[in-house]
Amino acid sequence: MFAIIVTLSLMAVIWLYHFKSPTQQSAKIPLILSLVTVLVTGSIYLQLGSINDLWSESASAKREQATKPTALIENAEQQNKVQIQKMQDRVRQDKQNGESWYALGNAYMYANQFEDAATAFLYAERLAKAPQANIYAARATALYYANNQRMNTEIDALIQHALAIDKDNVPTLMLVASNHFLNAEYQDAINTWQHALDTGHIDADRVAIIQAINQAKALLPSSK
Repeated sequence: MFAIIVTLSLMAVIWLYHFKSPTQQSAKIPLILSLVTVLVTGSIYLQLGSINDLWSESASAKREQATKPTALIENAEQQNKVQIQKMQDRVRQDKQNGESWYALGNAYMYANQFEDAATAFLYAERLAKAPQANIYAARATALYYANNQRMNTEIDALIQHALAIDKDNVPTLMLVASNHFLNAEYQDAINTWQHALDTGHIDADRVAIIQAINQAKALLPSSK
């Protein structure tokens, strides 16, 4: 399971580096954090649900993939296609199962099909008796990437919903911080990343967040 999470997160990183200039690549580093955080959080959610069996992987396969990075990525892409198909079949069997819709949304996120992911997360939200902050964060992130990393009123409303439920929701904070960074609001980005660190949540990658904070600090006007 962990190998799949890391592999698919790596795929997200590779996708986000497909930009023309080194400056653009550098600017996307914090955005990688927000997307990967949501993906990992979604994977944790799946472990807690009833569909964990669909994401199992043998120990021998993990060892073999770990020694073949290129094959690992290609295999992960193929696995994700299989997972999308499985999640779609699962939804067809029971369209009232919110967990299945949430899992389908995460599968679409791994494949960079952000509009499809947002739709799946919307159904998950509607079917949940009491939507968790992570559901709002996931749909906000999907819409954000579908909108070419630009905020709008719908995305902002989802962020506010998530923070109203849990002011320390890490995926939401990561998305907010990354958007601040992208818009050269470096102190706001630093403050939000620090908030994520202070939560102590397991889904906060402390090393990566500290690196992002240091990058933002280096770009502050006073540090030039």
